[in-house]
Amino acid sequence: MKKTFNRALLLALVLTSFSSAETNITYVMGVIYDASDYTPVPGANVSITCNNIHSKTISDYHGAYSTQFRTSNCKIGDTAIVSAVKGDLSGTAKGIVHPSQVSFINLAIVHVPMTPEFGFIIGTLTLFASIGIFFIIRRQ
Repeated sequence: MKKTFNRALLLALVLTSFSSAETNITYVMGVIYDASDYTPVPGANVSITCNNIHSKTISDYHGAYSTQFRTSNCKIGDTAIVSAVKGDLSGTAKGIVHPSQVSFINLAIVHVPMTPEFGFIIGTLTLFASIGIFFIIRRQ
């Protein structure tokens, strides 16, 4: 996890070196990982929202994602909400936009832990339980 975080931070440094003259960009980046074993989740669909402005991307091989907003849409102190979905894994996390220490840009680093969706499993078990109860009551 630390290695992936370092890669995300390195990506932030690279992005800031290319855009040091730009002061109207807010970057939101982080890592999507499986909460059960902390392994990165590549290929997750990532949705980022800041002040009702939406952006979508896909996590890379290391689970990292990155997107940018205009500073007028996503300012210092605003909350960036990041949601990720892949297969039966999903997760949501929030982060605060703050000024970068490296350059004149704004940055929010949001790591998203993903957990399995149990809705389908619970629904199926509830259905089977209700059918079983129906037959038990009917038999009496």
